[in-house]
Amino acid sequence: METLTPIQQLKNDFARPARHKGEDYYRRNLVQIVDSEPGHIRARVQGTALYDVSVGWDDVEYQYHCSCPYFLDEGEPCKHLWATLLAADAKGLLPEDAEGAEDDADDADAEEEFVPEVRTLKLGNREVQFVQFREKHHGAQAKPQRHAVWRRRLTEMRSNWTWRNEPVASVWPANKQIVYVIEAEASKEEGELAIQLGSRLANKPGDIKRLRLRSDQIHQLPEAIDRDLIGILVGVGNGDDFEYEIGEIDARLWLRGAHHDLIRRMCQTGRCVLRGGDSGKVQPIQWDDGEPWRLHLAVLPDGSKQVYRLEGTLRRGDERIGITDPALIV
Repeated sequence: METLTPIQQLKNDFARPARHKGEDYYRRNLVQIVDSEPGHIRARVQGTALYDVSVGWDDVEYQYHCSCPYFLDEGEPCKHLWATLLAADAKGLLPEDAEGAEDDADDADAEEEFVPEVRTLKLGNREVQFVQFREKHHGAQAKPQRHAVWRRRLTEMRSNWTWRNEPVASVWPANKQIVYVIEAEASKEEGELAIQLGSRLANKPGDIKRLRLRSDQIHQLPEAIDRDLIGILVGVGNGDDFEYEIGEIDARLWLRGAHHDLIRRMCQTGRCVLRGGDSGKVQPIQWDDGEPWRLHLAVLPDGSKQVYRLEGTLRRGDERIGITDPALIV
């Protein structure tokens, strides 16, 4: 069997958006390895703030920790951790074989961690029995988080056949609408357009909730524009590492670069809103087909002092607004 590299072994610990943004941080040299020793790495990663990152490992598992709000609140491996792993791999600091040394420990732990459960799968006119190992519940994990490589491999093996037994997607409710939420503050912090896919009932337009939509439900959406948009957004918003799989789609998406046509089409639905800005409220967005606003810079004397200041304005024809007036510039 082909031996996986350390990065390939750890890939499934991280969501696609975290890997996508972590790769960008690594390429921009935002990672500084401050300490390394056998079995442990410490780094600092420059994001919205300077975050402390640590990665440790032994024969059985990896331990992750990051001081960023996402990791502390959600407990999930973040982009700063993935960027650190890429930097450590480039310096040859990761173990060459994270799986080979753990085999003995796996056998001893497997019976304690999992209980067998026989399931019957109908294939045509035949019934085939599979033994599925269900993980015992151990309560909330303590930080730093521990991610066993053998547990990840077992999950991958089980997924090879459990996909065949996926429940049939439920019908999309007739009174439920897709909402495209542009997050102003997150977009400013990351330098990319942050879109949260939401849903609401037609009779409750102000009650927007996070969209829960399976990939095999997309074709059931009543509006053709929603089917097209979400199909495009899920691919574009997850970056280059797009993998189609049956399951719930990522509701938080990031768009890099100019995507004016996508924004225009979202606005045409009448269900595109902006969250954030000075008011902090959700505001409807309408597309303006007029000329684009252009940036003008002027060097002006600063009162009676012998100094000058740089002033920026946005102009379109005779219209003029301050550069800080818009809630978000894309």
